[in-house]
Amino acid sequence: MPTIVIKENQTLFDLSLQLYGSTDYIYKIVQDNPEIPHIHAGNLVGMVITYDEQKIDLTQYFKVNNKTIVTGLPIIDTGRAFDDSFDFSFG
Repeated sequence: MPTIVIKENQTLFDLSLQLYGSTDYIYKIVQDNPEIPHIHAGNLVGMVITYDEQKIDLTQYFKVNNKTIVTGLPIIDTGRAFDDSFDFSFG
């Protein structure tokens, strides 16, 4: 089976979309990679995971164009992804 290395701020949801074209496959990723403790596991950067290569147009686009889906937000010192200015803008 092919492998991929998890990049910084990349979530399992990102990988599911990138590799299978749907977030429905997140459980398959966890099942196929027992070193991942659960779907909400954090700090997986650098982990090499295996996946079943699927022939889906969307995933082929990502592969051919060397695109990586990354939607995770970096952790800020306070443990939040946004600062207070973001909160106040919705007040």
